Amino acid sequence: MNWKSLSIFALPLLLAGSLLAQDGNRRWKFDVSYQKLKPISMRTGPSEDSYKTYWYVVLKVKNNTGASRKLNLAAWALTPQVRKQRISYAGLYPEVTEAISRRERKKLTNLLEAPKSLGKGQSLDLVLILPNLSRYANDIDIRISGLASKIFKVGGHSWAEDTQLSIRFKRIGDEYEVTTHPILDQGKRWVTVSRKKVR
Repeated sequence: MNWKSLSIFALPLLLAGSLLAQDGNRRWKFDVSYQKLKPISMRTGPSEDSYKTYWYVVLKVKNNTGASRKLNLAAWALTPQVRKQRISYAGLYPEVTEAISRRERKKLTNLLEAPKSLGKGQSLDLVLILPNLSRYANDIDIRISGLASKIFKVGGHSWAEDTQLSIRFKRIGDEYEVTTHPILDQGKRWVTVSRKKVR
């Protein structure tokens, strides 16, 4: 084995060791509270019919893990019943973030612009914006990654794990006038989508 192949082999182990040192060899999760999924319509032109509807969720993320943690958040919505659009990704849209902040009467940071770290005991008020949520979507599973530890140690082995926060909503009604239909909050849960031993 040459030095180049050795370094490629060692890189995941070094990365795992670095993350383990940061996380104290244990699992952790941020505390997350959220509000119900809501629509907001923004004008796109001078006529009354020129507008686009965005869907959003306001969240509060608090670090009660006992140490400062790195942040690298991403979000999307799963709508498996919509064959042509089973996933909708969150977007930035600064003007929409500002409009939502005014409506909610608090300063909100777009989830995709969250700071790269969150100190011990600190919290963030975030908004997750979905620009292309299908009007046919009734069962909506919002997923957020980056809110839980990725590397931890159990039984003498180190593990890499992808754990996402799932927040589920049900939109009642047909595909017409979707912004007026009731939305049911079906709760949140942590979902582990992959796990593998790294050393």
